[in-house]
Amino acid sequence: NPAPASSQQPTQVREYIRELDYKVVTPYSSDRSLNEAQEKVPDAYLQNYPTGAKVQLGSFENENAAKARVEELRQQGVPAEIYKPEGIKPEPKR
Repeated sequence: NPAPASSQQPTQVREYIRELDYKVVTPYSSDRSLNEAQEKVPDAYLQNYPTGAKVQLGSFENENAAKARVEELRQQGVPAEIYKPEGIKPEPKR
């Protein structure tokens, strides 16, 4: 049955592309910082990056959309910023 193999490929590509999105994040210092972020963005979650843990508030393909979201969150008192992962590549296949 070749269907599962062909349906898996787009998922892998989509995950790889998502790694290169513009992430809207806020610093993570404790569970309190996560809880405060979730008060403004209910689906915010903790994400580990090469530079450390951050609270992810959104992910955008477009830098201008990410900047607009950062500004909106800052006006609500959330110290948001854009984090763009650099050079993340998929794991090599063995």
